[in-house]
Amino acid sequence: MALPFLLKNNLRKRTYSHEKIDKDFKHAVLDKYGANYHLDAKKKILIFSTQIDTETDEMGVHFLSNGIDYDRINDNDISEGFFSFTINYNDTAVQIILKDNRSNIEFNLDDYDYIWFRHFSIDMYSQKNMSTYEQIYYEQEWKAVISSIPQLYPNKVSMPSISDGFLLKPYQLKLAKEAGFNLIPTVISNDFNKVKYFSEQSDKNIVKAICHHMFFINNNNLVEFNTKNFAQLNNEDKKFISEVPAIYQPNYLNSDSKEIRVTVFGKRMIAYKYTNYFGKDWHSQLKELNVKKVDLPNNIQKSIQYFFEKAKITFGTVDFIIKDNCWYYLETNVNGDWAWLENLANTSFANLLISTLLEI
Repeated sequence: MALPFLLKNNLRKRTYSHEKIDKDFKHAVLDKYGANYHLDAKKKILIFSTQIDTETDEMGVHFLSNGIDYDRINDNDISEGFFSFTINYNDTAVQIILKDNRSNIEFNLDDYDYIWFRHFSIDMYSQKNMSTYEQIYYEQEWKAVISSIPQLYPNKVSMPSISDGFLLKPYQLKLAKEAGFNLIPTVISNDFNKVKYFSEQSDKNIVKAICHHMFFINNNNLVEFNTKNFAQLNNEDKKFISEVPAIYQPNYLNSDSKEIRVTVFGKRMIAYKYTNYFGKDWHSQLKELNVKKVDLPNNIQKSIQYFFEKAKITFGTVDFIIKDNCWYYLETNVNGDWAWLENLANTSFANLLISTLLEI
């Protein structure tokens, strides 16, 4: 098998140690004051995240100082076998309890006002010393029970499903069209002839992943592959294109275009424009970005509200590109990060998030 086209000359690898110092603020409070510390909380939330999620680390101090107590469950802790999961059925209700087997602390989902899925993905982690069929079985069963949480607690959860099909880009583009957004011409395929013909309609093109643009290997080796630029294809590319479907679009980035990221907290939205990425994916060159807050046109705000209501999501980021004064929808990320944008724009999104949570 050949390397898929998106991954060819487009892989970056980083190693994370899960033995690193725990930066979560709630854990620091517990270490200092003990497990029975007093907190006069107005709300209590449960966050499903991952250990390297710095946004959740940094939000802890804002949560507690604003009367929001929180607990956090990381996906790598589940993948490493530290948690048990129980669903109890009785005559009147269904109850879900997760238990941290290291501390014997139980997390009863009935006790929370809100359940927030941040960066949480069982399938991003590969188990050590597992055969292929064991790995497949492990992932599908854990994903099934975790995915049942939004179905059993529909009024508490920030997203209706964490299954493979939820808000993947093919569905996003369909929903974006319904919401009234302008779309960039797009084809999703691994048919070489169709992709080649499509790419010949533009001098510059991009290819990007349908699902994740990163994954972990053996829990601590992160592999990333961001959007890739290319011009035209030749017959030598056929073996790489044919391996797996991907998203192909003309590249609308140029010296005159602008990218916009809208961060959405409930009905609150804040938008920033960033430039100076030289026509490349901005993930690898954050320090080069110029960031400026911008006002959202009313029609874009209404379309975002429609999109989020239809998708039944509360939080997320929406990316656009402005070309020839026209706003084009790129994608929505329900796990969108904002810390990098806060730092570059010298601002804080904490108050927007806190206000939204207190209203839920």
